[in-house]
Amino acid sequence: MVEISGWVAAPATARINVGVVQGNIDQSIKWSPAEQKSTVDAYLTLTASLMKPSIKTKTETETETSPALVVWPETALPFYPLTNDHMGPLRKLVAGREMALLTGAPWYEIIDRQNNKVQFYNSGLLLQPDGQFAGRYYKSHLVPFGEYVPLKKLLFFLAPLVEAVGDFSPGTIDRPLVWKEAKA
Repeated sequence: MVEISGWVAAPATARINVGVVQGNIDQSIKWSPAEQKSTVDAYLTLTASLMKPSIKTKTETETETSPALVVWPETALPFYPLTNDHMGPLRKLVAGREMALLTGAPWYEIIDRQNNKVQFYNSGLLLQPDGQFAGRYYKSHLVPFGEYVPLKKLLFFLAPLVEAVGDFSPGTIDRPLVWKEAKA
């Protein structure tokens, strides 16, 4: 512990192994429903390669060399996770391991059932080993004309040109996603 002019350095925190996966999925096929399985399979294969035992010292175990947290990119899952059959293999991947998966996916919340009001989000999701989501983060700074149409009511004449644009709502950052000692 070091103290300089009344400032005390925080004690060192425990370290965890983190694996980062980049699937390089072509944007022209990423959102196609027909390609969802192959997209998930690509990420699963890359993630499984992180789990294989690596060269380790005599004192290390496989748990120490495998990541405790795996990070996939924003919108790695091109579907709504709560209503999609492709979540089974993801849950199976993390089940039985002391590993969590931080990934991106679209998400929605029903705001008003009577009036069919739904809000859509570009989200970060933390999937824990029991297959449940430990938390969600909703992206707060959205990309204009990619994730939303700015001034939609004034620019109504652009609607035919941007039909495929997401209608995401910005989120707020209220708390970090936490897995063991890691915060994202």
